[in-house]
Amino acid sequence: MQILRFWAVAIGLVVLAASCHHRGNHMVISSGDDNLDVSYTGDIRFNDSETTIEAISEGGYLDYRHNGDRLLAGPDAKGGVGIDLYEHREKIDAGSEEGRKLIARVVRDLIWLGFDAEERMDRIYRKGGYSALLAETDSMRGDYVKGLYFGRLLRMDTIPPGEMAIILKKIGLTLSSDHDKEQLLTRVDTSYLTNDSVAASYLDVAAGINSDYEKSQALTYFLQFPLPERRYVRMLGVAKTVNGDFERSKVLEAVIGKGLVEGAPFDSLLAVIGGMGGDFEKSKLLTAISRAEVRDPQSWTGLIRASSQLNGDNEKGNLLIEIAHRLPRTDSLRAVYTIAARTVHSDNDYGRVMRALEN
Repeated sequence: MQILRFWAVAIGLVVLAASCHHRGNHMVISSGDDNLDVSYTGDIRFNDSETTIEAISEGGYLDYRHNGDRLLAGPDAKGGVGIDLYEHREKIDAGSEEGRKLIARVVRDLIWLGFDAEERMDRIYRKGGYSALLAETDSMRGDYVKGLYFGRLLRMDTIPPGEMAIILKKIGLTLSSDHDKEQLLTRVDTSYLTNDSVAASYLDVAAGINSDYEKSQALTYFLQFPLPERRYVRMLGVAKTVNGDFERSKVLEAVIGKGLVEGAPFDSLLAVIGGMGGDFEKSKLLTAISRAEVRDPQSWTGLIRASSQLNGDNEKGNLLIEIAHRLPRTDSLRAVYTIAARTVHSDNDYGRVMRALEN
């Protein structure tokens, strides 16, 4: 039944997200004997104490059913809200003590489902600031509604970087949807990504995304901005967790485009490329490196050896020729190149590779 509940909640929240403010919205959340059915249209607003429905826009209505309980509400002739209540299928007075308690329970359920979210976030922020908004995410149900609160926090530019890092960590810990994580990460204000603690939290959340597409989108957004050397290896560590060659290649192209960091980080870059499955993406990335500014002889050695690991003679030969055009003409590098050339089994390709070294 847990699987059924998950899909029911997901479908219900998608309906809420996609059709808010349209006529005839309908949500159904069901788990065994627990069934929630909500139909509504228009804007529905709660009072500040969140104990009753304060207003429903003209022409709007709410029909809430939870097991044997039901609440029907709409604008009344006096400009207020008319409410009919049923508890265990028996009509009760909305103004009675039990009626007020039932209305308060209904309001709480509707809040959990994201009703009146913007107004409610305003109320919470006025009372307790961004820390109160962050705390409120603990009581929200479902990634969609939690995402509304996190999204509101990410739109603020007055939160200290240390607190923004905490917000990002909480996104990673509390949301299960890869799509929602990626959507929130790519809303982080660019000014925050200059801070090391925010950047570290961002990469931690990205590393926890399972979908290759969403993870690569989050990393590509991060790489729109400068990549200091101190973040280089960590970035590569997260890129390594992208399993698909195409998506990993997109991320690594962006890393290479930021400039090479030679030494141990360069070796890490080659290792992440070497872990890919197909020659096409590998050769494309290694070619991009060969065209960048490689200075260290050890980096050239690593690049040549990585190139020799390609399986196809044609792609390997083409890559070694690219390298030969820029390779410093030292005896030690010529020797490394010659050894790599011998791994090309086609006589024609081998000849091309060796002639490139002499030109």
